[in-house]
Amino acid sequence: MKKLILSVATLILVASCSSSSTNETSTVEKTNTNEVVKNYIEKPSSITSPDIKQPIEDFKKEADKMEATKIEFNKENFKDVIKKASDFKTVVIVVEDHTIVKVTDFTNCSESGSWGACMPFGQGYIKKGKMNYEEGYINFIIGKPDTQKRTAYFFN
Repeated sequence: MKKLILSVATLILVASCSSSSTNETSTVEKTNTNEVVKNYIEKPSSITSPDIKQPIEDFKKEADKMEATKIEFNKENFKDVIKKASDFKTVVIVVEDHTIVKVTDFTNCSESGSWGACMPFGQGYIKKGKMNYEEGYINFIIGKPDTQKRTAYFFN
């Protein structure tokens, strides 16, 4: 009888430990992911934290969960993106899974022949094995118009 009670108590203890451990891990992962967008907007270098394994993918997933306003763009509709940006405090542009840039100054812009628009100034990262910091007019960061998926996320 003692063995039966001891076995049941052990099973209950093991089950409760593994359950609380799972909840703790889920909360930690969720908190880290929830902070990716907020931290990047406040301090773009936060995206290079070693705690973030897939920084650009995590940013996109979290921005989508937040139901951020977003527009996929190309050369034809980029001017619409610039117009829309004036309604928002922050604009972040993501190119597929390798480039992320925060627009920092819409008034400081440079005409781009390939984009057919005045390209604002920004700062961000291009992933080439590691995350490489870039700062300048965003056409030099996001590249020339092509078939890559470019998305602008708008935040207030």
